[in-house]
Parts: sequence; C-alpha cells; structure tokens
Amino acid sequence: MLPDTFKHLGENLYKVPISAINFTEFKSEDGYCYYNPRNWEKGKLGVGFKKQEMDELHAAIRDQGLQKPLIVRYNNSFCELVAGERRLRTIRRLISENAQVYNTATKKLESARVVYDTIVCRLYEDMNDLQALELAFSENDTSVPIGEAATISTVARLRESGATDHDILRITKKNANWLRDTDRLLAADKTIFDALENDRISRTVAISLLEIEDSDERTSVLNLTCKYADNRIKKTLAEVSDKSIAETKVKIEEAAQEVEIAESLAIDKKPFLNKLSKAKQELDHQMT
Repeated sequence: MLPDTFKHLGENLYKVPISAINFTEFKSEDGYCYYNPRNWEKGKLGVGFKKQEMDELHAAIRDQGLQKPLIVRYNNSFCELVAGERRLRTIRRLISENAQVYNTATKKLESARVVYDTIVCRLYEDMNDLQALELAFSENDTSVPIGEAATISTVARLRESGATDHDILRITKKNANWLRDTDRLLAADKTIFDALENDRISRTVAISLLEIEDSDERTSVLNLTCKYADNRIKKTLAEVSDKSIAETKVKIEEAAQEVEIAESLAIDKKPFLNKLSKAKQELDHQMT
C-alpha cells in the first residue's frame, strides 16, 4: 500500500514528496541491474548532462515549470527514479538556490521549496528491473538521444545479465543486424570503442575497422582516422575563432567611431568609451 503522503491524481499519476524519490544506485547483484542508461559508466554522467544543457533545462523549468511528470517505481517505503534524472537534479538545484520558479498551478512565481515539495510522477508499483530499463531507455532516448556508446553499453549490461536477443531488440528498438555488429564491437579491441565513445569515429567506421584482421594494421588505420578527425575539428574551431575575432574587430572600429562622433558633438562620450573598452577586452580574451 502506498503512503498517505502520495496524493493520487488519477490513473497512475501521483504527487510524491520529493524527499521520497531516490536516484537509482549502481548494483552488482545478479539480475538486470536497472540503471539510468545515459550514465553507462559508474561515476560518469552521459549525454545531456553538459553544463550548457543543464543550464538550459534549469532556465526552462524555472521559467515554465515542470512540463512532464517523472517516472518512478515504488519500492517498499520510497520511490526509485526510472526516468527524469536531469529534471530531478535540476529541481533539487532550484530548491538549493531557493529560486523563484513558475508554478503551473497558480500561474505565479513562487519559492521552489514550496512548488516542488511534491512532484507529479507516473508511479508503477509492480515493475521489475528489466521493465524499468526498457521504459527508461525509451523515455531517455526519445527526449535527448543517449548516444551510441551508452546504447552499446546497455547491450553489454543486458548481456551480462543474461538478457535474450529478443529482450535487447525490444528495449533498443534496433534490428538483428545492428545487434550482431554491436556484439562484435563489444568483443573487439577496447581502443575502437573508446574512439567511438569520444566521437572520434562513427559507428560505421568502427564496424569497418573490425573487417581488418591484422591487429597492427587495424590500430594503424584507427590512429590515422582519429588524427584526421582531430585535425578536422581543429580546423573547424579555428574557422569559428577567426570569424569571432573578425566580428569583434568590427565592434572595436564602430565603437571608436562613436567616440569620435561624441567628441565632435561635445556630448558625453563615457558610454561609448565603455563600449570600446568592453570590445577590446573581448578581443584580448579571444586572442589568448
């Protein structure tokens, strides 16, 4: 039976005290070991957790409210989070900041501690680890794709837990050929997977490398491919940097002209000097 503090809203929707919602812990026991598929390696946050991405979500929930319920499963006296880790971490951050947030119920700005004392969740009482992982994978990959490395790691964990091909294909929504190639990648040299994880090669390139039987030749081709990718990235960054520097130099020229005009008209030139100073500081920062 659910605690009285869980307010039923209809169907499987409940308002659950935030204090009763726990993040999933990594487990080592036998079984499917449900976990957030984004975080495919213990202690490492996956796709979607970069500072800019989390800051954008922080601003969205602060200004617009929580638009989508979290998904939890009830486990004895508490709820285990199945999907919504980024949202829950953002809400906890807003509470710690004692931020003023938009309340979708009252249409007003109120304290995050008040608004999110309870959170709307889809709650499941009878859900095993495999079902939880299937739902978590689907929810996560639909909102912000979890990435190739995390997907492959999900397959590895399912294999270790004894999942069947049917289980894995149902969870990942992939086909048999994809699973066959993924199993080959998991059995291959770890350097190939590392390069794939760091976006230095694509999945297609990784699979092509597996066709090279000689390990030394395969390593040589991998290194050349990664070097090419690194050089391409450096060139792109340089082009972006050059464009930014050029735009800042234009700002400096425009601000300098505005200072001259202010002097000729005998008006206060301080605002224009401040603008010129900021543009020069921006250029100094870009050049370092």
